[in-house]
Amino acid sequence: MNNKIINVFLSVNFYVLHKCVLKTIVLTNYFIFMKKKLPYFFLFLFLCLANFSIFAQSNTITGKVIDAIDEQGLVGVNIKIKNGTVATTTDVEGNFKINAATDAILIFSYVGYENKEIIVKNQDFITIAMSSDNRLLGDVVVTGYGLQNKRESSGSVAVIKDEKIKQVPLASFDQILQGQAPGLLVISNSGQPGQSAQVRLRGISSISGANSPLYILDGVQITPANFTSLNPEDFETINILKDATATAIYGSRGANGVIVINSKKGKVGKMKIEYSGLYGTTDYPTNPIALTNSSEKIDYEIRRGGTPITKLSKEEQDKLRNINTDWESLVFQQGVTNQHQLSLSGGTEALTYYVSGNLFNQSGTVRTTGVERYTGRVNLQGKQGDFSFGVSTSIGFSDYQFVAESDRNLSSPLNGLRWANPYETPYEADGKTYTNLRSGFPNPLREILERKRQINELKGVGSIFLQYQIPFIKGLSLRTNWGTDYENWDRTTYVSRLSSGGIATQGKNGS
Repeated sequence: MNNKIINVFLSVNFYVLHKCVLKTIVLTNYFIFMKKKLPYFFLFLFLCLANFSIFAQSNTITGKVIDAIDEQGLVGVNIKIKNGTVATTTDVEGNFKINAATDAILIFSYVGYENKEIIVKNQDFITIAMSSDNRLLGDVVVTGYGLQNKRESSGSVAVIKDEKIKQVPLASFDQILQGQAPGLLVISNSGQPGQSAQVRLRGISSISGANSPLYILDGVQITPANFTSLNPEDFETINILKDATATAIYGSRGANGVIVINSKKGKVGKMKIEYSGLYGTTDYPTNPIALTNSSEKIDYEIRRGGTPITKLSKEEQDKLRNINTDWESLVFQQGVTNQHQLSLSGGTEALTYYVSGNLFNQSGTVRTTGVERYTGRVNLQGKQGDFSFGVSTSIGFSDYQFVAESDRNLSSPLNGLRWANPYETPYEADGKTYTNLRSGFPNPLREILERKRQINELKGVGSIFLQYQIPFIKGLSLRTNWGTDYENWDRTTYVSRLSSGGIATQGKNGS
């Protein structure tokens, strides 16, 4: 009897596995249950569930993968089951076929496009529209009038992506280029915030000093004098064209190399709101030279003789020995950097947008130095039939404060700092009046606080293009670009009558 029931069970189980007829399962279960063969019933039930699981995973899913913009089929798209080993690719028309369970997740990946994950559910045929990924712009290079695959470019081109740009919180983006590309020499002339750098891409080609590379921002040539009012957070890529092949289209202007900057653009999809913030501190380097204290310096001057300190009495000298002024702590400070960026991007197939606002504030390690910057950007791109257009605009205002760094003039506070004695103080006993140093050199703290050097800059860069795709000639289009680079500088230099420079002016009233 037992063998008979087992034979019946195996026969029905085989039938269920291949034909999957629910009615046969119910009848068989009823037969076994009524015969009180409960152990066989549970064994049968377990194997049926396993068979259904195997059967469910063998469902064949067909579909097509297309480009989200032109709706053309994509060939070679990788398709795999998440957390599984089954995978396939699309054919020349974008079609595919894969076996997957109804609850499986399919992952679609393709070079230059965003990955997509789709739950199969009960779909027999699915259509997947994949959108290009703007983050993969490093796979192409901009050589002037268009894009080119980096592997197909015969010129020497280096690409710096926005991930590297964000890692360096500097006000002037030319300083960010330091160490980012081979063959690019960037020399910072100063450590003050907002100070521009000296950039050499193809060496020195002129004795007149015109050796800076050509800078192009969204198709517009911009002046290399000052980049403080440009926001590097809005840059998608920086393409560095180094050889004659890459720079030939710019003629003699590209003799010193070309740096092509592309700002961020919106992409098709829902509105995306992004905020990024940054806060950091900067400390001035510790002086590696061990300096004498007041007692050591006074003893040295007494042994040397002929110095103002020798004219003082013993009581006056002992009184000065109790003074140990740290001039570095009076001139230097801890710098603070903070930045806030808010951007909105998105759009439809007809119009995409990118809008951003940025606040950047950085104080230097020298007192009274720093830069404040406020920038805004609006980028629009649209397409209607065979026509497409784009608008790229940015405006920035910067307030840049700096000090003189000459090592030849004693009125320069950073130079006068090295001549101040530790037994001298910056103020008189009242704490308000500046001290005239016994050495005759200018008081470095007075020179910093009583002199003001400031540059206010308003800069706007805008461009617009209009393009027409000729319908009867594939790959041929007509495009016109218009752009402008606007700069307004306001430089102020104030010399108080209390400073050494102000005392030297006519009437000793400063300037």
